[in-house]
Amino acid sequence: MTDTISRPAAAPAHDEDLTDFAPAPARFRHDGWTAERQRAFIAALSEYGCVSDACQAVGINARSAYKLRRRPGAEAFDAAWDQALVVASHRLTTLAFERAVYGSTRQIWKDGVLVAEERRVSDRLLIFLLQHFDKMRYGKLSGLLPVPIGDPRGDANAALPKMLAALTDQTEPAEPLGPVDYLAVERARFDDR
Repeated sequence: MTDTISRPAAAPAHDEDLTDFAPAPARFRHDGWTAERQRAFIAALSEYGCVSDACQAVGINARSAYKLRRRPGAEAFDAAWDQALVVASHRLTTLAFERAVYGSTRQIWKDGVLVAEERRVSDRLLIFLLQHFDKMRYGKLSGLLPVPIGDPRGDANAALPKMLAALTDQTEPAEPLGPVDYLAVERARFDDR
């Protein structure tokens, strides 16, 4: 059964590093893994975080993508694939927080008729996220240091009003949003410390 997923076309990557790789060698076919299609797949994978959705965006099946990834000479494609999933993980982390806070909807059907919907919040997901994003307070590192640990939320709360005031409307048209190299952003933030 093939469902069509209504997704926007994969935007070209603004970060050239993500799609700047040596494409895997492949026999030329107009409907096959051309270099352009490989780059479009990597860009879509970094956006969606789902191989089947990225394959659908470029018109190739997932089985073919996995075969190409294992092909000799496809090491750069394989590395770009891994990088794209790291980029997508930042978006998926945001979705996980949303699901932990607002829950997910479950439909209740009886005799083929939708009779109710209920929203289920995931406390386990929320605990997992807190343990991984605030390790000093909720994770394995909590209680290990005998000194009190400062709360980074206080600094963030103090800096937020100034950051919000700095946001202004632009009169010139902006570039369309596309995949972002979140690793480079995180590295730059870490290097600034």
